Amino acid sequence: MANTALLRKRLFSKASVYLVIILGITLVLRLYHLGKPSLWLDEIGQVLVAKKSFRGILQGVCAHHGAQPLDYMITALFVRFSSYEWVLRLPSAIWGTLSVYYLYRLGAKVRSKETGLLAAFLLSIHPLHLRYSQEVRFYSLFLFFSLFSTVMLFQSWKTSSRKEWSLYAISVTLGLYTHIYMGLVILFHSFWVGSKYIMRDSKESAQHSNTFRFLLSVIVSFIVFIPWLLYSVLREQRTSAFHAPDMTWNLARDVLLQFCGHNSILVYLLGSLALVGLIIVFMSRIDHGLLISLWVIGAFPAVVILDQSYSYFFSIRQMLFVLPIFLLLVAIGTEWVADEVVLHTFKQMPLPRQRQLFVSSILFVSSLLVAIGMRPQIHAYYNQPRGLDWRDIGTLFNNNLSVKDKVVLINVGSYTKYYSPRAVRQSRYTHNLSTVQREYNTNSPIWVLETPYLNQVPDHHAIRNWLAHTPALIFPVGMGANVFYLQKGKNKSDLALVACDFTLPPNKNTLLAYARLMSQYGHWQEAGQAYGTLSKLTRGQKAETEYLYQAGFSFAKIGQSKKVHYYWERYLKLSPTGRWAPLITQHLDSYSH
Repeated sequence: MANTALLRKRLFSKASVYLVIILGITLVLRLYHLGKPSLWLDEIGQVLVAKKSFRGILQGVCAHHGAQPLDYMITALFVRFSSYEWVLRLPSAIWGTLSVYYLYRLGAKVRSKETGLLAAFLLSIHPLHLRYSQEVRFYSLFLFFSLFSTVMLFQSWKTSSRKEWSLYAISVTLGLYTHIYMGLVILFHSFWVGSKYIMRDSKESAQHSNTFRFLLSVIVSFIVFIPWLLYSVLREQRTSAFHAPDMTWNLARDVLLQFCGHNSILVYLLGSLALVGLIIVFMSRIDHGLLISLWVIGAFPAVVILDQSYSYFFSIRQMLFVLPIFLLLVAIGTEWVADEVVLHTFKQMPLPRQRQLFVSSILFVSSLLVAIGMRPQIHAYYNQPRGLDWRDIGTLFNNNLSVKDKVVLINVGSYTKYYSPRAVRQSRYTHNLSTVQREYNTNSPIWVLETPYLNQVPDHHAIRNWLAHTPALIFPVGMGANVFYLQKGKNKSDLALVACDFTLPPNKNTLLAYARLMSQYGHWQEAGQAYGTLSKLTRGQKAETEYLYQAGFSFAKIGQSKKVHYYWERYLKLSPTGRWAPLITQHLDSYSH
């Protein structure tokens, strides 16, 4: 045991240095590409509400299911300074970084500093936490308050300080004004306090006073929350637009899979380590074990029941506040395994050798998590679309709408105006086919935005069927969304001629559809320009060379030899033995002669 204590002391004597490194990694990951993706639907909804007056914000929050006003108020403060996406998302990145710090603090209080460091590292690289630390939504702030309040509860119980109990009460209150699930966290805290009171030591004179101060803090918090409870929470109605979840094992397994980076190997590895960690916590401290087990296991059925109560759909973001506690159990299990395997199995070894084995085992598990599960997910998060690109939709409308054009928005009217105020001024909002047909029959060109949110409209089958059988140009914008350009009395060839003057956003789906359309109707200049832009936007030899070939081919059709040379020489440089290389070489030789 002396060797174990000495080993820990030497390994983690610089815990603050490790923590700074972890927090640095956390912040960099959350600031990276912070403003690159456009705001998605829910983010736009929050920002639009935040731009209103104080009373308008409160009314707007009431219209959003499950929303509480605090994070909207913070967004309102930032949007007064700037509407850049990275500015609006900056608070979430900050809360996410602070959450990693307070998970370290929680791990240190539940087990040890090394446990806190490993748990903090796991949360810092977790793709799920990274995602919601880069959104203009309240999930990151709620996670911060759930961890901060728990740390303050432990600290207040230890010191019996009125100041720290006040901080606990404030954090709980702010948590309630951030997310209604803070009530679940308070419930978990109550069980922890109850277990400590039941198992109280007669020598600890502060037990009664601490229990009283906890109850007083919770009561005060709920009293402060009553105005919003009466104004919004109790008045919220059930919705018929969503499908409530069923409490099934498959749903619980899906949550575990997402906690483990969508990797089936990590499900078994992390699940086993978390189970070991839970057993270790119960064996060392029943009160901590009760708190953590309720948090990790009890939160899922509680969230599903609440969703069923309001006929709301289930999403993994509702379980985000459970993720750090799950990772804390993984860290506890990892530390225990390392202790047993290294410090006990190899206890005859010299201390330096034990230290090397202990560090190697911890690094092995951490590296395995990064290499197998987290790294591919982080890479996919940064490089794949995160949602419908409303910025590109706005650019498409802003660049190409003429004065006489009309825009038909189906179930997404208020969201479109954030990136395209011009489109909104010329828009018609509708939920039925008759309005779409009436606008079409005016003989003016119309733009129809079709998104997956059309499925929430009763007429969605009829609208899609009508669009499929009416001559139109279709511009895909990704994630199942399309922009249709139509005009009564004109076929696709006529519409394609008008589209020659369109300026398109740098969206690969839109550009590819446009390039193929222009090629189909012989508008080679526009096709070549679109393929050329695609070649610059595309990474990956196969796709890039295909676009380079098509760009050169299009310009060859109209005899623009300089551009043909430019694109085909780029092709040969990337793929000298590629599919089109012999043909390109032959044509370039003929151009030279």
